[in-house]
Amino acid sequence: MIGSISITTISPAIGHYLPPTPSTGAIPYYAPPSPHPLILNAVDTLSSTQAANTISFLAPDCPCQPNPRAWNIQTSTELSLDGPVGQVYSLVVGNDLLLAGTQEGTILAWKFNVAANCFEPAASLKGHTLAVVTLVVGGNRMYSGSMDQSIRVWSLETLQCVQTLPGHTDVVMSVLCWDHFLLSASLDKTVKVWAATETGKLEVTYTHTEEHGILTLCGMHDSEAKPVLLCSCNDNAIRVYDLPS
Repeated sequence: MIGSISITTISPAIGHYLPPTPSTGAIPYYAPPSPHPLILNAVDTLSSTQAANTISFLAPDCPCQPNPRAWNIQTSTELSLDGPVGQVYSLVVGNDLLLAGTQEGTILAWKFNVAANCFEPAASLKGHTLAVVTLVVGGNRMYSGSMDQSIRVWSLETLQCVQTLPGHTDVVMSVLCWDHFLLSASLDKTVKVWAATETGKLEVTYTHTEEHGILTLCGMHDSEAKPVLLCSCNDNAIRVYDLPS
């Protein structure tokens, strides 16, 4: 069943997002299209979010330490992450791989070697022409959003790009998988809802427009177990929307 979504505002978040200077995820691959569009109506606005898991990953923004770093939270030991050096903007784990979106537009992949207790370079995924800002994994697919205004769909089995999703007109800041939908947010002030066709390809089924650029999306259930979408905007506020139940 597709729910609609209604809007409010709580206290503001701190500061505006400044996109990095250009240099140079998931729904099942096939899901039957919904008979109804997903409609977004804001219901609330929040001021903060929090996240809390045995290995922790960090993507530092310091140019002198550009590689991602990993720690075993239970033992407090740092794990080796060798491989190409480059500034990392996004990290995600899927199919026993650590994947990192870089400033150059490449997605680097590492696989953990249990015997050596370290991560070993596994692949370098190329396709984006500018920085990869956001990554999400679901099932056997990874979705990447970039400063080149596109979203790419990757197979985690072959590590090949299987589809490119145009449609946004500014940086794709966040991608989120929810039920049979892929949601994407951009500095072009829109949230787009994507659904799979009978051929397995994703197409836009609905576009929601805000007054400000959108920075990130997060799905969760509220205190009444209703699914909601948290939408952080460039006006120092986070809006909350109902999601399909």
